Amino acid sequence: MKLIYPAIALDHSNPVTNENQIGNYLIQSFNECDIKTEIVFYKNDFVKFLFVFKKLFYKLIKKQNYLISREPLYLKFLNRRINRNINQSDADFIFAFGTNPVAYLETTKPVFILADSTFNNLLNRYDEYNNLPLKFIEESHELEKIAFEKAKLIFFSSRFAIDDAIRFYGVNPNKLVQVPLGANIDNFPNENEMNLIIQNRLNDSLHLLMIGKQWHRKGLDIGIEIFERISKRIKNSFLTIIGSKPPNNILNPNINVIENINKSKNNELEKLEQILKKSHILLFPSRAEAFGHVISEANAYGIPAIANNLGGIPSAIDEGLNGYLFDLNKTDGIELAANRIIELYNNKEMYKELSLNSYRLYSSKLNWNTIVKTIILNIEKYIKY
Repeated sequence: MKLIYPAIALDHSNPVTNENQIGNYLIQSFNECDIKTEIVFYKNDFVKFLFVFKKLFYKLIKKQNYLISREPLYLKFLNRRINRNINQSDADFIFAFGTNPVAYLETTKPVFILADSTFNNLLNRYDEYNNLPLKFIEESHELEKIAFEKAKLIFFSSRFAIDDAIRFYGVNPNKLVQVPLGANIDNFPNENEMNLIIQNRLNDSLHLLMIGKQWHRKGLDIGIEIFERISKRIKNSFLTIIGSKPPNNILNPNINVIENINKSKNNELEKLEQILKKSHILLFPSRAEAFGHVISEANAYGIPAIANNLGGIPSAIDEGLNGYLFDLNKTDGIELAANRIIELYNNKEMYKELSLNSYRLYSSKLNWNTIVKTIILNIEKYIKY
């Protein structure tokens, strides 16, 4: 079989404009599973630039957010430019991440979508999806409906998204398949290496890790509060924060902030790998989250997660197997999370089992190769039927 992948999205799902992101790993995994792939790409910065004025208008005059990536006129323009390539291709089906690349395609080829959320899941939860113009919201809901109707199967990463697709958009449950999102990493330990890494952690100071670009949405302030509670009881404890700039200076010398790590640079990738090998626990206290595939990445290094019990996160965590869920929006939830981390650090056997189970869950479920194999099986069933 052969798929064609429309690479017009303005986000991490576009394998042409990004490196080490979802789109790249999807294409690579399809190829490894003997599915031929063709990427159809169209980029026009001039047309995109025209919509920058609209974005500025909403920001400066209306004091509202506006997303060029979901602008119907822009997407229709891009779809028209790739439509001929898609229809003339010998590909058996179209596969896309998200609804934007396919909503306005005119094709008879079967369409399949992988997504981590619906637009409604993100609305008023993610920072950039707050305070949007009413007309834009209505157009975005319509875009979702068109794409969902067009798709033969929709693969969602969480029960949170599936339930919303059924309830809010009226999608037929028979079209929906739940699959997780994998780890966007190329190198991860084998089981022998993992055993050695865990043994080193058992004899080391406590190292906690947080990863996220948006400080408030990712709840990094909540994670710091958890760490402060822990550090009062475990003096030799450390927290590393990757990917975000704090809004205020952090005075605690045991908190290390790395604002950015570029995984395409070998020296920075090695630095990340060393941090992952040392980290005991991933703190994932997001205030809003579609899935949280950084959990998959942590699990690849045998790092269990302590996470907020909301949105799509429960679909990424098997309670007691690769982490624990708490209501981290409440003070007692923060205290319970801190207590659990201290318990895991002090109970070496309990931590070792949780760490190994996290690694094994990644190896059996939370890696792109396994995920894409599941997607292919479902697509093959549909096409044969």
